[in-house]
Amino acid sequence: MDFTEPYFNFLLALATLYERIFIEDSLEVARHRFAVVAGDIAIEKIRALHPTIDLVVVENNIVELKKVHNSKVLGYIGAQGAAVVSLKSNNMDELAVTGSIRIYIK
Repeated sequence: MDFTEPYFNFLLALATLYERIFIEDSLEVARHRFAVVAGDIAIEKIRALHPTIDLVVVENNIVELKKVHNSKVLGYIGAQGAAVVSLKSNNMDELAVTGSIRIYIK
């Protein structure tokens, strides 16, 4: 039996091309391809919450963002801090955090 409430929840950033409209935490992400970093604890939760999202697992944030930039995937899903730092440090001004997905960890 599971009586505990989620004890940790956080927002994952959705980074897409800058001109993309803001993506709400909803079915707007359904049936689209998003890159995620291999081994990210959130992958399992994302798949459970949004089973129609096509997750492309890549080795790191830079690979993710390059796939977004080259239109191989609609966006990147990951920690907001990592997304912002990667965008700025790699001069990817045409990409931006345009949405979020909330996940809960027990």
